Amino acid sequence: MEKFLNAFQKQDISEIFLVNGEGDLIAHSDPKLLQSNTNFMNLPIVESMVKSSENTKQIEYKDKDGNAWFGSYQKLGFGGAAVVSIVPENKAFEAVYKIQKTNLLIMGIALCLALIIVFFFAKTITKPVLNLLRATTEIAQGNFKIKISSITNDEVGLLTDYFVDMSKGLEEREKVKDALGRFVNKEIAEMVLKHELTLGGERKMCAIFFSDIRSFTSISEKLQPEEVVEFLNEYMTEMVHCVNETHGIVDKFIGDAIMATWGAAKTSDRDAENAVNGALMMREALIKFNQGRGGEKNQLSKSVVVLISVRSSPDKSAPNKDWSIQ
Repeated sequence: MEKFLNAFQKQDISEIFLVNGEGDLIAHSDPKLLQSNTNFMNLPIVESMVKSSENTKQIEYKDKDGNAWFGSYQKLGFGGAAVVSIVPENKAFEAVYKIQKTNLLIMGIALCLALIIVFFFAKTITKPVLNLLRATTEIAQGNFKIKISSITNDEVGLLTDYFVDMSKGLEEREKVKDALGRFVNKEIAEMVLKHELTLGGERKMCAIFFSDIRSFTSISEKLQPEEVVEFLNEYMTEMVHCVNETHGIVDKFIGDAIMATWGAAKTSDRDAENAVNGALMMREALIKFNQGRGGEKNQLSKSVVVLISVRSSPDKSAPNKDWSIQ
């Protein structure tokens, strides 16, 4: 009998009691309820047990306060008595809720880890691409000495290596172009690099210009070597500027003489006109060049006189070891 009564002690989350066929309490863990002859017909599970012919049943219901409960009963087969068990829904699902919270926490941690991994993985892709973008901007601005290196072994890393090789090639090409530009016209140097000049030359209608300083020998005899070099540099700079401004090309310097062409490299229908305009610009530049050149502070007692000749005719440009007109 003691073991039987102990079975109705209050459990952790459920409440178990024994009622008769009319809902009167027979056994309960609370002695006060036993002493007061409590009737549990107000409980939906007990009411269902009394009215139902089923020996066992489970239902879900809400009390007058709106709290959800799970209830079940098992009829004993004598006197209509039955064992009734009730448990609050929140208690019944407490373990489930804990599992849900744990799963949500694990999912959140996994999501954060995934985002961190994706972030660092994305940086391994975007960083090399951004480096390539900056290097492209540098090259577009004419700076071919870029300092980037591949940090991955994938296609982006391979592209970076090829890009570095390309920049080195462009740098070497620019060096060659600058070196050629010191000895020949930059336009000719560009055509050489682009393989636009053919070995053996070609016949073209072009204008040829010659200029020579009258009595340059007597002028140079009055000057020191350094002064001769300074004089020629200043004079040649002014004259070459006039040639370049009228789309001409300085073919060569022959001592104090200048040979220039219009239309030898790239022909236009205004080559002769440009050559004449270049000669007129030289005349104006020479007037300014001679201003103030005589006097005690200068060894030149007379203004510099330049002889100019312009001729337009079909000639042959010969891009051999020395690009020139024949």
